Amino acid sequence: MFKVVNTWESPEYLTPLQNYVKTISGLRSENYINLKVDRAAAWWILYDGKWIVGFSGVQIPDSWLNKKVARIMYRTYLAPEVRGKGMNPTRHNWYYSGEKQITFCQSFGLTPVISREETGGVNAARNIVKKLNEIYDQKKWTLLPGHYYTCKGEPKDNPKCWQRLVCYGDTRHVQKLPHKMVL
Repeated sequence: MFKVVNTWESPEYLTPLQNYVKTISGLRSENYINLKVDRAAAWWILYDGKWIVGFSGVQIPDSWLNKKVARIMYRTYLAPEVRGKGMNPTRHNWYYSGEKQITFCQSFGLTPVISREETGGVNAARNIVKKLNEIYDQKKWTLLPGHYYTCKGEPKDNPKCWQRLVCYGDTRHVQKLPHKMVL
């Protein structure tokens, strides 16, 4: 039986999460083993019994401070033993915590977005929008034109820092983020 805890309401779960990420091995483990869990506004940790099997969070990159936008970390960790196929929002992390993360953002007056690197091109981001709008049976998710700066500090030329954004609801605050149009 899965349960979800969040570190906003229960900050005592930050330490177990920080300890857990240090044990992750395998493909792309470098994305997690040095993760600074205190850099996110909050984490939603997925437990199977007493074991952490996944986590996802909400972050406000430094360059977004005071812009009323927060990034839902859509593609965060899920243990191999509970992974589904592909990266779609019906996976366990999203199923158990996606809506909670949207509500968390909205409770602070933040517009939730999901960022997507160019891996898979624009169609990957379009598929996320399509799937999310199907799940919620409404058209609240939108793919914004161009690329937005998602890294800390001032915008630089690193292509991994310039990503497509999928936005939930009102896009006017998101338009204030550092962005550039793509040809």
